[in-house]
Amino acid sequence: MVRFAGFLSTYMDRPVVDFTALTGRYDFAVKREGAERSTPDKAAFAEWMSSSIFGDLQRQLGLRLDADKASVEYLVVDHIEMPTDN
Repeated sequence: MVRFAGFLSTYMDRPVVDFTALTGRYDFAVKREGAERSTPDKAAFAEWMSSSIFGDLQRQLGLRLDADKASVEYLVVDHIEMPTDN
């Protein structure tokens, strides 16, 4: 589920954190209701990730996406320099 949350984070405008406590590997498919076809580009996927994905995940997998606050780790680079020739 951690990998699935990471996948969702890639295409949503915020991090998705796994609070399911499910471990192991799962093989599942989510069909967007009303979708005629899927395309690999981000713009089409962003459309696919519209509000209906929340209902689709809950109906098909029993997973609920909730908007909430959680601590997440970020790496912030505030300065960078070219290496010197030593």
